[in-house]
Amino acid sequence: MAQDTAKLLIVCVCGQKMKVPAAALGKSATCVSCGERVEIKGDAAPKPADPIPDDFEPTEESAPAESRPGSDDATNLLLDNKLADEAALADVSLVQRDLPGTTWSILIDTGGLDSQKFHDMLQQQSGAATIDLSNYNVPDDMLTLLPEQLIRERYVIPVDKLGKLLTLAMACPQDQDTVQEVGQITGLRVKPMLCNYEALRETIGKRLRYSKIESEDSILGSLVTEFDKPLNEKIVVRKLFRLGDLGPSRAAVSMLGDVAADDLPGVLNEVLNDPVLTGQLLRHANSGAFGMQGQVDTVGLAGALMGPTSALEALIDLEPVEYAKKHKALDMGAFLKRSRLCAACMKGLAEKMDSQYIHSAQVVGLLFDIGRLVMAEALPGGYAQGVGNLMGRKLYDREMQLYRFPSSEAGYFQLRRWNLPATIMEPVRLQHAPGTASKSVTLTHMLYIAIGMAETWLTNDDLFLGKEYDESLRTLDLKPDDVDIVYRNVTPNF
Repeated sequence: MAQDTAKLLIVCVCGQKMKVPAAALGKSATCVSCGERVEIKGDAAPKPADPIPDDFEPTEESAPAESRPGSDDATNLLLDNKLADEAALADVSLVQRDLPGTTWSILIDTGGLDSQKFHDMLQQQSGAATIDLSNYNVPDDMLTLLPEQLIRERYVIPVDKLGKLLTLAMACPQDQDTVQEVGQITGLRVKPMLCNYEALRETIGKRLRYSKIESEDSILGSLVTEFDKPLNEKIVVRKLFRLGDLGPSRAAVSMLGDVAADDLPGVLNEVLNDPVLTGQLLRHANSGAFGMQGQVDTVGLAGALMGPTSALEALIDLEPVEYAKKHKALDMGAFLKRSRLCAACMKGLAEKMDSQYIHSAQVVGLLFDIGRLVMAEALPGGYAQGVGNLMGRKLYDREMQLYRFPSSEAGYFQLRRWNLPATIMEPVRLQHAPGTASKSVTLTHMLYIAIGMAETWLTNDDLFLGKEYDESLRTLDLKPDDVDIVYRNVTPNF
């Protein structure tokens, strides 16, 4: 019976590790990652890992479901001790589709579990000895015994080796799958020791630093500097830096194809129907070719600078994206509706104020939700399903709950890559905190109100501007009745 339950660890040429029954020795298995056949040999367990090179940068891609630890032997304890519920575990499963981590570590990182309460619970349950890493200097050669990805994902650190015995600091000694895997990787008998999660995380952060993200592009290089701290703390941010440019939908490009090459109003009309086309046109207009880098904040000015032929050619040549097929949970129809409605509300508010920002306000409204597409690209497994069609503060709170990183910040990242001016970027970035704006104060407060108007209409609620809008109304010298008039003028068109 013991032979039936024994497991071997095999490694495919692509690097994927898998556990197979010992009874399968001499046979072959299909890799869950690349589909190659892997021969199951007697020396199936891999040798200890080579030392980590200085310029190593992990992929940070989440492991396939077959190889990721499931309940990691702590989930039932969390449920039994009422430190987590089924809803929280469902959220964790969404995050694990895109980001590495155990159930308990993601709960701690997202604020759903207190790390000290988790530690105290395990201290009562495990009976394992404890170790305080703040008073212990882990030898350098210990960190080379295990793959860096395993250390980062499971929060374990080898701290001592005596003969065939390896002492392993773990935030969760109950995770027997990891204990067995470490034993198979190292060929050593593993003695787990309970360690505080925060101490483990701090040690890993100091001893296994991510390699720097370099870029010859000056804009991306400045973003590396600006995002230095989150680059080393949030895997989501590192995924953003790996993304290619954001492309328009195939439908948007197709509509452009029906416009005559000399029809500038026709081109700009199609552009103002699609956030990505708007951003891409402004990107071209703000390039060095037209002498107004970082200054063009309206579609009209972009079209005048480029001319109809150049504008059309620049957009038609873009690689289209089938968002509906690529991200099945992402409601592109709702995304476009939100963007167009918010743009109309922004334009209506600017007209009511007799503001000079009428055309730039429309662009800000159209681009306010662009970060949602960026997040869906960076987190294709669970983001769109996790946030649904939420908007405004509800969207922000949900994103912070799941990822500790909001789409408004991802939107800013994208607009900065496109080299758009501060009049556009700051409102998008600070749409949840207009009082912190300094460069584009008027447009940021307008956007805050416009998002509230759009959310009200989309949820079939009555327009009511609570106290949270008082600062924006004062800044813009608007009364609630003024906003109500704009609302009643704009929304019938949708």
